[in-house]
Amino acid sequence: MRTRKREGLIRARMLGAAAASGKVLTFLDSHIECNVGWLEPLLDRIRQNRTNVVCPVIDAIDDRTFAYLEAQTLRGGMDWKELKFEWRSIPSFQSLGRKDPSWPIISPTMAGGLFSIERDYFYELGAYDPELFIWGGENIEISFKIWMCGGRLEILPCSRVGHVFRKSQPYIFPGGAFEVFSHNTRRVAEVWLEDRYKKVFYALMPEALHIDYGNITEQLEFRSKCRPFKWYLENIYPDLGVPQINLQAVGEIRNLGQQDVCVDTLGGAHLGLWPCHGQGEHQSFSLDKSGVLKSGSLCVILEEGRDGEVLSVGLCKKENAIKFQHQENKELRELGDGSLTGRCLDITFGAGVQKFLKLNPCNGGKFQQWKFGLYL
Repeated sequence: MRTRKREGLIRARMLGAAAASGKVLTFLDSHIECNVGWLEPLLDRIRQNRTNVVCPVIDAIDDRTFAYLEAQTLRGGMDWKELKFEWRSIPSFQSLGRKDPSWPIISPTMAGGLFSIERDYFYELGAYDPELFIWGGENIEISFKIWMCGGRLEILPCSRVGHVFRKSQPYIFPGGAFEVFSHNTRRVAEVWLEDRYKKVFYALMPEALHIDYGNITEQLEFRSKCRPFKWYLENIYPDLGVPQINLQAVGEIRNLGQQDVCVDTLGGAHLGLWPCHGQGEHQSFSLDKSGVLKSGSLCVILEEGRDGEVLSVGLCKKENAIKFQHQENKELRELGDGSLTGRCLDITFGAGVQKFLKLNPCNGGKFQQWKFGLYL
């Protein structure tokens, strides 16, 4: 089969699955080499239970010499920050129950490139979300589907396939790699994580808040028939844990007096105001529970300029980082030595259309009221 245009890995797999007539679908990347006897263990495990979804152990093939390197026997895991797949050691509570090294390894997630699944079961799970682009996140999505919707995901040590792990990607992502990956992972988070866990994801990856994830009505309808993510954490991936987030709010800081205006680093050190663009970057901030306001790893600080105090971003030092007290959609009130100073973050109007960001005496006005993109 050849598509008329570039579809990306996810949609290409969907087209291939639709054209397939066999009872079992086996997905493989193109840059792989199957080892001796790799297929039989996969098919046998599905024969035993049609809801088993099975992966081979993935050995490494050097991308320069094509030398074949045996991989450790690991299981699939996940990073909270990007819902990104990671290889993890088999935890002791699981390894103690495996009496033979040939036994299947229960895996919370799959790498995604190599696996077998019964064809009808693939479609019972809703296949891949058709609105995921190119590749990225689809492996986590289908892993969640398998476990939360009644299936079982395993890695089989008796099946081995070599994979060329490239050091760089010989292709581009239309619209940019970050945008594509964030679109995909945000769709996965919005569908499969309850609000509590979504907030953890966004706290660790606030830039994703500014990426459009499209319509998820159909995915949410399917998801409503499955177990909650809390069940997955408790029963399938208890060793993942849930990070403790020391943040109150993340994302853009929008003024309620002029709702099209956001706090912006303006590409430099000094803080200012700019029309809200929803793209994150210079308009992405975090406010921690102690009141420290940051842009990335830099703190909002107060410096002396030619015309008095200037709000800037700089290295976080105890003596210069400003702290704020803030309630949702209210003032950002300056804290000094643990008590309120009586000053609030404010818009000051200059000549013509000029607007400046200042700390002025609190007056309860709309220009001193601010809304973050997400409250945690």
